[in-house]
Amino acid sequence: MPEAPPKQTLELDKIAVSYAVPSGMPTQLKQAKTSADCQADAFYIENSRVYLCDQACDAVKATAGANVQVLFTCESQIIVK
Repeated sequence: MPEAPPKQTLELDKIAVSYAVPSGMPTQLKQAKTSADCQADAFYIENSRVYLCDQACDAVKATAGANVQVLFTCESQIIVK
């Protein structure tokens, strides 16, 4: 995870992840609070690292040329249960 700029705070709940296939539109994944809350289209943050949930990771690995990006947003990305 990058350091926040001086006098700013990085809010982990406002991090998003998207992935794109070479010939398609990007898909934004949802943020699970923990690995136990994972869903097929989600990721979670643990120890300041971003992890794709198992099914999302498998989908990305199965797609040749997939591009994954970590995004810093203005709104919470947490899945509400």
